[in-house]
Amino acid sequence: MKHNIWRWSIAIAVILSVVLAAVLILRDRPKAETAEDKDITVNLVYAFQNRQWSACVEEVVRQFEDAHPGIHIAYEIQYEDEVYEDTLTKLVARDELGDIVQLKEPVRFAKNGLLAPLPEALCQQVDSVCRVDGTPYAAAALGVTTGVVYNKALFRDLGLDPPASYEEFLSLCAALRRQGVTPLGVGGRDLWHLEHWMNHFLRSDVLSREPDFLALCKTGERDWGDPLITRMLEHTSQLFRRGYVDSNWINTPDAALSYHLAEGEVAMVFSGPWLIQDALALDPSLELGWFYVPSEAGQVVAGESVDVFWAVSAGCARDPDRYEAACAFLEFFYSEEVYEQVCAAMAGFSTLTDKTRGQYEASPAIGEMAEARAGADLRFTAYVGDENTPPGFEKRLLELLVRLCQGELSVSEAQALCAECWEEEAVYE
Repeated sequence: MKHNIWRWSIAIAVILSVVLAAVLILRDRPKAETAEDKDITVNLVYAFQNRQWSACVEEVVRQFEDAHPGIHIAYEIQYEDEVYEDTLTKLVARDELGDIVQLKEPVRFAKNGLLAPLPEALCQQVDSVCRVDGTPYAAAALGVTTGVVYNKALFRDLGLDPPASYEEFLSLCAALRRQGVTPLGVGGRDLWHLEHWMNHFLRSDVLSREPDFLALCKTGERDWGDPLITRMLEHTSQLFRRGYVDSNWINTPDAALSYHLAEGEVAMVFSGPWLIQDALALDPSLELGWFYVPSEAGQVVAGESVDVFWAVSAGCARDPDRYEAACAFLEFFYSEEVYEQVCAAMAGFSTLTDKTRGQYEASPAIGEMAEARAGADLRFTAYVGDENTPPGFEKRLLELLVRLCQGELSVSEAQALCAECWEEEAVYE
């Protein structure tokens, strides 16, 4: 009996020794590292669209780095070119596209092998995802609308109301000018600012009558010599020819427009709701309103821009740790609290499948915008520069519009050059 007890005691001691040794080995063995455990730098490339967007991205980066101390986001604002696409072309040529990149039209980048697939779990959260052959390559950051932000107190003092037709809009501009007030502020020093008016007239004069116009131009079934384009160019030049636009518009940067609006130097600015946020930051007592310029047919046409996409570069994906860190940033961007802050800062609308995320308490002017958007007769997301537009055409069209609005070109001359530019750029598709 004693012999058995002795044998059992030895066996138990041996087992305990083995277990203890195993515990010590496991304790001292290094854990499998994740991106969180390493010192990783991820390069983020994004466009300077306006002060709100830049501040918004910077704040998300700050919060992400606080929550992920092992990951540093090195961001660089890109605004040295007239249009963001020129900057991206240069970055691609130098193999400096970065890791996380903001894109306006991601399909071409994906088809050229410049992007890495995004995690499906991330893309399931987002409504607007760019897919090529079923593979997700980019997710929409948020949606915005564009329309006229106006000085409500000034309108009231002059006995003016928002227009119910395009003729009333022109009459409104004329009335403001007679009162010594510049009707419209335009930031022509930033070429891309002219996209707002360009796409408005594209939507109200062209797409309202032929919604697939750009796609049909791509297939050769329509072209830019069309009478619908003639009307679009006539309406654009008309505002400048009649003196409804600030005389120094060509030297005015987009960033100055909120100041001009807040100071009463202009009565209206065609822009996005971020302008409201910027103007109210300058003067919280401002009374601002919002309306969509009606089409010539009397329809309220709302432009909805979903043209800010996040993507991860193919170069980033070659480093699994950097790719993991980049995807972690995107997950953070779309997280409930952060995404609400983004939408509130930009006064944008959610592109998430769960529309309860991204909701925020709006100012009266933003509430007016949301009401007008909900009541619009037509909504269009198509724009010059989307997937149906040849690369390079958008910039060339904007440059032609500057010459048209300065009186260097007639409508017919500008239209002929538009058609020529489309054909030339379509070669590079």
